[in-house]
Amino acid sequence: MELPLPLSARQRIDDFRERLQQIPTNLNEYRYDPFGLDLSFFEEFAPLFVLGYDLYHHVEVSGVENVPEGPVLLVGNHAGNTLPTDAGAVVTAMILEAEPPRIPRGMAESYLPTIPFFNQLVYRGGAIVGTPENCTRLLRAGECILVFPEGSHGISKAYQLQHFGLGFARLALETGAPAFPVTWGFPWLGFVPMPVKYRLHFGKPIQRQGDANDEDDVQQEQVRIVKDEISHLIQLGLHERKDWFR
Repeated sequence: MELPLPLSARQRIDDFRERLQQIPTNLNEYRYDPFGLDLSFFEEFAPLFVLGYDLYHHVEVSGVENVPEGPVLLVGNHAGNTLPTDAGAVVTAMILEAEPPRIPRGMAESYLPTIPFFNQLVYRGGAIVGTPENCTRLLRAGECILVFPEGSHGISKAYQLQHFGLGFARLALETGAPAFPVTWGFPWLGFVPMPVKYRLHFGKPIQRQGDANDEDDVQQEQVRIVKDEISHLIQLGLHERKDWFR
């Protein structure tokens, strides 16, 4: 995908593509991993990732250096719209800003892979159907998973957290992966997100203690800790925001 771009934007796209090559992947002869991730997808659509990140939403990132290596769950608040540009911003931040660069694997709703054409984008972009089995396999392989515990309820609100499921908490205990709060501040309007500024805040890692088979009330207390941290980061983003576009 070639677009007439200023030199600075072309350099940023080249940086994105070069950093992709630093990401260790388990690819077969057709350049797919066992779950369908295709690095050529990111190479091909690098201009959209970078221009959306730098020029459309002017993403500002803090705390990305806190993301540890090895298996990790990025636990975020889903915000505003049916288009997953919030997830795209996190993925781009982890490729461009994290050291070493990583591709977070999004947990997709089970119906998404049933949509013609879109299902190919889901898998090529590294997303997986969010079953415990899929997530456990990836975490045990040392991967980074992006999870929105609010599920589909999260796309119909802004800045107010909905109910968090317990699945991510049990996964963290079973695989030893830190739960890592990440949030952003931005408003939405209609189907297409407005070109507002995104602020991504990566909190401190939270290492779970206990047993994956603990009762729900025990797990709920641990989930509350993560949810409280995300709420804190949301308030931080709102405090920094001057208006919708700054």
